[in-house]
Amino acid sequence: MGGTSPIVKIVQGLQISYKDTKTMKTSIRIDEEVWEKFKELGDDKYKYISNAKLISQAVHEFVEK
Repeated sequence: MGGTSPIVKIVQGLQISYKDTKTMKTSIRIDEEVWEKFKELGDDKYKYISNAKLISQAVHEFVEK
């Protein structure tokens, strides 16, 4: 059996889809349980992405919907 097999690229993880600009520092109030779940998710599944980028992506998706 000759020939070539198709190449399938599997991309795992989160795609950052907003235009990355200057980072700013701010303070927010957030529900403690929501924050703990967010931190766990970031620490476990997305440790290669900074919390600032994760929060920016979440807010970006919220305002774009």
